Amino acid sequence: MNCMFGKTKGFTLMELVLVIAILAILVAVAIPNYDGLETGAQDSAIQADIAVLSNAFSLSSVVNDSAGKSAVPAGTVVDVLSNIDGDTVNPNSLKLYALNTSIAQYYKKLNKSLEDYFVDSSNNVYYKGRFSRVSGGISAKLESDMGTTVTARVLGGDAAAAREGHSAVLYDGKMVVFGGYNGTWHANCYSVELDSYTSEENTLSGGSIAGRAYHSAVMHNDSMVVFGGETSGGLVSECYSVNLKSLTVDAKTLGGDTITARRGHSAVAYNGKMIIFGGYDGAYQGDCYEVDLNTFKVTERTLTGDAVSGRAWHTAVLYNGEMVVFGGYDGFSGMVDCYSINLNTYRVTARNITGDAVSARYGHTAVVCNGKMIIFGGNGGGNSCYAVDLSTYISGVKGLVGAPSAREKHSAIIYNAMMIIFGGNDGSYCSDCYEVQ
Repeated sequence: MNCMFGKTKGFTLMELVLVIAILAILVAVAIPNYDGLETGAQDSAIQADIAVLSNAFSLSSVVNDSAGKSAVPAGTVVDVLSNIDGDTVNPNSLKLYALNTSIAQYYKKLNKSLEDYFVDSSNNVYYKGRFSRVSGGISAKLESDMGTTVTARVLGGDAAAAREGHSAVLYDGKMVVFGGYNGTWHANCYSVELDSYTSEENTLSGGSIAGRAYHSAVMHNDSMVVFGGETSGGLVSECYSVNLKSLTVDAKTLGGDTITARRGHSAVAYNGKMIIFGGYDGAYQGDCYEVDLNTFKVTERTLTGDAVSGRAWHTAVLYNGEMVVFGGYDGFSGMVDCYSINLNTYRVTARNITGDAVSARYGHTAVVCNGKMIIFGGNGGGNSCYAVDLSTYISGVKGLVGAPSAREKHSAIIYNAMMIIFGGNDGSYCSDCYEVQ
């Protein structure tokens, strides 16, 4: 039996190229569509989350208050997951009772033990952790309008008397507070453990330091370096190194150029040097000195570029090799101008702060967190808080939920993305402590 087999014709090279090209076009069209569908699905899911949360607050009641989410003040950051199976608690200790039993299951789906939610001025509820890419979700404006939670912290252990004009530095997870004035010039030193807020008075040995306030303090290795300020005998230009590991004091003789006795100046530590700017020595100064923290030799630095007028009670922070000076008092009024001093060239650049207007102030505090200068309080500033982006110098006002009283000449440090505020004067000398997220 004879069988006939026909010839099988294969694809030509041109046909293969054509097929590959068609497939490439289909993939190019399909991927954006898939991404769009995925993005749309994610956005829809998050918008559904908003609806669920909004429904939860609509079906909630506030103890000793009116029912519903309208009872929650705009700007409140609510820790809705503090009790996943029952009550939810807001930072003002108002209990919210979820009447919608599906909410607990929704919380569990998020697989988180504690998250912050934000209530806007229209009583919409936003989950802060998931909105960076939502169409119509949290915009830059909504981010800037978000309430910032403030927690009052009761200090346990040794009690630090109320005071103003003290200094505070961060060392080994502790806020170290030194000096200050409350009718008495203090030279006592306290370490506040920032995980437990337990305070311990430190007994300093070695050299003695006269009680003082309105001085400066910076950290260098394990030592807190204290310069200047005012004592019961008047303005001083003394310098001390306080080893915070051994709690020993070493008086330092400054060589080189002379720094006049002063108060209300600012100082930052940079590349093994303490950079001192301005202050009051009988006149309001705009001078700048560099103190080598190994040799304690002083070099006066001539500032070039934009002129900075003399001032005291201003703030200075270190950012990307620059000393950023803000505000202060010139003998006539509070100031609102801002300058950056390049600490390699000592060239000054005037910075125009745009965005939300920061009022003129002095005796305020400033810290740096996530590339922003966080300004709080001061004379003329009340208890307002602003975040100034140090790459753009755009300012955003920060609404503080449970804000401290308006005050000046307090201290502030940054710790684990929290600003820790202590003491100051709000019409009376203060000894209270606050943690600002």
